[in-house]
Amino acid sequence: MASLLVLMGAGRKKKAIHIKLATLAPEGSSPHLVLQNIKHRWEKATKDKVKITIYAGGVFGDESDMVRKMRIGRLHAAAITNEGLSYIHKGVYGLNLPMFVDNFEEMKWLRGKIAPTLEQKMSENGAKVLFWADVGWAYWFSKTPILSPKDLQKTKIFTWAGDAHSVRIWKKAGFKPVPLSAIDILPSLQTGMIESVAAPAIVAAPGQWFAVANNMLDVRWSPMIGAVVISEKAWQEIPKKYHKKLLKIVEEEGANFAIEMQRDEQAAMSVMLENGLKIQRADEEMILRWKQTARKFYPLLRGTLVDEMIFDKVMALEPMLDSLRATKP
Repeated sequence: MASLLVLMGAGRKKKAIHIKLATLAPEGSSPHLVLQNIKHRWEKATKDKVKITIYAGGVFGDESDMVRKMRIGRLHAAAITNEGLSYIHKGVYGLNLPMFVDNFEEMKWLRGKIAPTLEQKMSENGAKVLFWADVGWAYWFSKTPILSPKDLQKTKIFTWAGDAHSVRIWKKAGFKPVPLSAIDILPSLQTGMIESVAAPAIVAAPGQWFAVANNMLDVRWSPMIGAVVISEKAWQEIPKKYHKKLLKIVEEEGANFAIEMQRDEQAAMSVMLENGLKIQRADEEMILRWKQTARKFYPLLRGTLVDEMIFDKVMALEPMLDSLRATKP
């Protein structure tokens, strides 16, 4: 009888919960190392009741593929940028309107105001945000020097394949968009199919895009944000007694990630400059012209790329943002 009870107890023992987490970040990169830290700390905190397997380097496809596979349960979590997050809820693009914020401090302030609403909407769509991250600033890299918006209009610019709204918006604004997948950017620059691309330094450097598009405009076009998300189904399968502890871990690692990404951006910029990158410096008058150009996109973004409710919340915060700027030296 005692032996039978032991066997019955063993049969009732719960198996570990296995979380498959995917990212485009290559192995050994800063984002990958942060995910590794989360993996080890989660496993330790739950005494291996939660196990994480990380699939780096785009093993599960691009970010839209990751979101789709999370929905059908083939994947449970992902570290993705605003591109992937937009497939969960279009409001995410409200955080990176072109030239709405000027620096990381303003970006953090804006996200603090918008994130609670956005996270609720994403939760309703089946995804829980574990932490937000600043990936860096998108700068324009081009084959020929670009200084003004009119210079950019003369070039064929990269846009994401499958994003019909972006193509229409760029065309309405007087630009020449060419939709492609990310893996096609370098060969398309080499053949002249595209001539310019907006990207953060930490993407342009390892992708070697700057080797062909070796001119960079020193204007922060838009912030690129990211987040680690987990499906609500997978999150609810983790015993609630661990939730608070696991969220504290990702909060700490998210803070470390922000520091690492800013270091990586500076390092990537240094590498590119050492290898022939030429920077076009814009004065205050030219930056104002770029801001005016960015503003022309806003009415086109509302209700297409950006959820109307989130867009309106962001724009309503602009007077407060201006007041904050006025207090800065």
